[in-house]
Amino acid sequence: MLNSQEAWHQALLSQQRRGHRNLRFSPALEAVYVDYRRQRLTSATRRLLYAIGVPVFIGLLILLDFLSLPGEVARAILPLRLLGIGVSTLAAVYCQLHRDHPGRVELGYVVAYLLYGLTVVAVARVGTQHGVGIFVDGMLIMLMLVYMVLQLTFRQIICASWLLSILYVVFGLMPDGQGGSELEYQVSTLLCITLIGFFSVYRRDHGRRTTWLRFALLDIARQREEEDARRMRLLAAVGHDLRQPLNAMGLYAEHLQEHAGDDEMGDISRRLSASVKQLGCLLQSLLDYTSLSLPGVVQVQPQPVALRPLLERLAAEANTEASRQGLALTLTCESELWVRSDPLLLERILRNLLTNALRHSRATRVWLRTELTGGEVTLEVGDDGRGFSPEEQSRAFEEFQQLERNRPGGERGLGLGLAIVRQLASLLGHPLTLTSALGEGARFTLQLKLCEPLHTANPTLPTVPAGARLDARVLLVEDDQSSREALSGLLTRWGCTVTACASLAEAELQLAAASPQLLISDFRLGNGEDGLQVIEAVRQRIGRQLPAVLITADVSSVLADRCALANVMLFGKPILPVRLLQALAVQIGKRPTTAAQVAAPR
Repeated sequence: MLNSQEAWHQALLSQQRRGHRNLRFSPALEAVYVDYRRQRLTSATRRLLYAIGVPVFIGLLILLDFLSLPGEVARAILPLRLLGIGVSTLAAVYCQLHRDHPGRVELGYVVAYLLYGLTVVAVARVGTQHGVGIFVDGMLIMLMLVYMVLQLTFRQIICASWLLSILYVVFGLMPDGQGGSELEYQVSTLLCITLIGFFSVYRRDHGRRTTWLRFALLDIARQREEEDARRMRLLAAVGHDLRQPLNAMGLYAEHLQEHAGDDEMGDISRRLSASVKQLGCLLQSLLDYTSLSLPGVVQVQPQPVALRPLLERLAAEANTEASRQGLALTLTCESELWVRSDPLLLERILRNLLTNALRHSRATRVWLRTELTGGEVTLEVGDDGRGFSPEEQSRAFEEFQQLERNRPGGERGLGLGLAIVRQLASLLGHPLTLTSALGEGARFTLQLKLCEPLHTANPTLPTVPAGARLDARVLLVEDDQSSREALSGLLTRWGCTVTACASLAEAELQLAAASPQLLISDFRLGNGEDGLQVIEAVRQRIGRQLPAVLITADVSSVLADRCALANVMLFGKPILPVRLLQALAVQIGKRPTTAAQVAAPR
């Protein structure tokens, strides 16, 4: 018995590959198909069609008998025709009474077919006794009706039709004493039509089985699409709901670190911040892998990408970690290299590769390097660390593979970084290779297509000195209370005057008094609102293009495009305070000042 959808799917695929020329499925599938066919056989429409159609058909035959045959012959045949109507009526009543038992209904159709066929044989017998021998047409009409209309199987029709055809020849045609050539013509005609009918029934039965297989597979695909959609909704909800408290934890950890009164408290707060950051990375990896595993969740939007600025930014971000570990991070890239890719997804690939090299390679040197070959760019992320053995290389890109289990400091991930890299590279169509040997480091290479440059202005974020402050009036819209309070507290520490609201309606009430210079909004808000709608409504209310930052746990290419069109800066959760300060400085056109340059906040 197939007790899981996957087993059912595999059984259907296996049957589709093997075919079913003998009109038989595997035992498990055959049982399901027979039940399906019998259910169709017992449908109310089919029973009604049989109950009305067959008597009407026989009635037309009676009329045809009186129009085309001598009156004596027609009257002799009439009782047999009426018997056929009685047989079909009884069969219809029987099928109606046993409609909840498909097997009995099927048996009723077969018996009715045989009994009515015997009346046709008897009609032919009566005709020959009266010297009228051309009755083969009636038999052919009946056979064709059964072939095309009844939902009987090929084997049932073969057995019943050959039996009736033989009886028709023996008792209906041969006793009439007609010439041999006429008899041969009648028999050969009946035989040919019967064979043609059998072939048609075989093709019909085969076609029905093929259609059933395809619809069963399509039904599984539809169920999987619905399941994927449900998982997508669940993933979005989980991603949002888990990142909210995680984001608040990070902001509160930042508060605690700033307020640490002694070395011990400072050490605890730093450890707490590191743990929150690690938890955020683990959650991000898990959600990224899950979203990439669902078809259609991640949409690729290729466009021209300036490679060197992207690599410089990634190298600058990774330099702090490289310095902390005492290894050298180098970048070698020509100034004017433009490739066609999705910038967000490409950045995620390179960041994962860099993180893997910095944290797990035990290297003294890590490098980012590009090489131009023809119309392609070979982008390499390499190190001179421990490398991979052939066995490790074979499973490096598999899920939950932690190839370095004794990392100094005890920091461990889920083993999804390289699996995500593989999925993203496949999604983008960038060939990915790994070249490595134990003790000789590892080199991950991506092949990217060159394209024409796209000249755009990309403002760089200002550097932020320690103890930086930013004086601005900020309107904050965040429906999660803990995140709202944590972010509001952080902004206040930076010298901002914050008006915190939970919804658009509340923000509109506070708008006049707040007179904001900057709007920060979460993307997913309560009551079906989203942050872009809030930003648009506030801008319309105040009549100007207020600088805005949208914070979300679900950064995607589609959302990035919407933000670009609305001139809104997109910022992902969990929030890194330093990067947020840089982003806010760009939005309001100010450089943050140090505490020594401004008075302390009230």
